[in-house]
Amino acid sequence: MKFIFIIIALVLLCNLVSAHSTVIFHNTIDIHDDSVLFSNDGSLTEVGSDYQSYIIKNIIIKNDGVPCSFTKFNYDVDPIDGFNVLVNCNSKINNLSINDSTLSGTFNVNKIYEVNLGNSKKRFIGEDILYFEVEHEQSSNSNVFFNYFKLGIEHILFGFDHIFFIIGFILISTSFISLLKSISGFTVSHSITLSLAASGLLFISPKTVEPVIALSIIVVGLMSLVNLWENKLNKFWLIFGFGIFHGLGFAGAIAEVGFPKVSFFTALLGFNLGVEAGQLSIVLVVFPIIYYINKSKKYGIYIKKFISLIIVSGGIIWLISRLFF
Repeated sequence: MKFIFIIIALVLLCNLVSAHSTVIFHNTIDIHDDSVLFSNDGSLTEVGSDYQSYIIKNIIIKNDGVPCSFTKFNYDVDPIDGFNVLVNCNSKINNLSINDSTLSGTFNVNKIYEVNLGNSKKRFIGEDILYFEVEHEQSSNSNVFFNYFKLGIEHILFGFDHIFFIIGFILISTSFISLLKSISGFTVSHSITLSLAASGLLFISPKTVEPVIALSIIVVGLMSLVNLWENKLNKFWLIFGFGIFHGLGFAGAIAEVGFPKVSFFTALLGFNLGVEAGQLSIVLVVFPIIYYINKSKKYGIYIKKFISLIIVSGGIIWLISRLFF
């Protein structure tokens, strides 16, 4: 068990060291009828003396696929201290896309966008391309809830890394009660970090989060493959700890569609319950299968080892791809 924590520490250390060179790129996007005010807090640095040409070249804003034009640049004192640029789209904005390649390929970049439209506000986190539909009318609480509930279910059912992890801790559960303990620990931990990250109170780079999620898949696969655990307490806290990082991964899914300022808690509750519904559906399908596999004294152990090997292999592939590609 100790060497597992050593591996986790090494992955975190490698990623945290690289995080020192990470540039946090804060942007504010104020949307009006047919124009966009794009503002930066001054994190755009060391790109040469001709900032205006650099911005025009590397920030492409389109409405309904039609490029918008930069009409006015304003700097605080120097572009390094912050700038804003007015972009005219010549028609009412409905579908806005921003292809932002500033600093890409030069630094490790975490780009944060605060999008404002009247009383509506959303928060996005992206690397290069930001795309969203502009809602000119405020959605009802029920619509917000069900939209984010659906998003939570989709994130689980189409997030194969999370599915592998869930199947992994089903495999290492010695009974249904043991499974309930694992699920409860995983739910509590990922709900905490999901809420903190969605609220903007906690941010850890995906370059750290995603490799740890991949590592969690390897660990639960190994625990099933070679009975690699000391006692039930360690198993519970290990899954609880990995749930912290899975919660940050879930928060990244919300970041892709934005956090609504109005009905924020409704959206967060809907997404969280959607995640739990998706997780429960996997458990209801997989647990009975594993239960009947365990009843086969002749082939059960070999089938479980084979499934565990697939989980470990998938985790290794994800870990390598997320660390080096």
